[in-house]
Amino acid sequence: MNESFIKGNKVRTKSGNTEMTVVRLIGSEKDDELVFINARGYEIGDVICEWTDSNENTKYDVFKKEALVLVEKQE
Repeated sequence: MNESFIKGNKVRTKSGNTEMTVVRLIGSEKDDELVFINARGYEIGDVICEWTDSNENTKYDVFKKEALVLVEKQE
């Protein structure tokens, strides 16, 4: 089952335990460069997340929506 994610949701990858925050979904804003994103294998609805690593650095990455599970919903 694929989850529907929104900005602010807490998620993690199915194979990991690091909690991340959904920053936005690809295609949700006009400034997305969809050609570049599609060339990397991502599609509209995939998820951009942020998290803090063990050195307290903020990290960002894009994840296929199918690779994520919802930890906490943003109301």
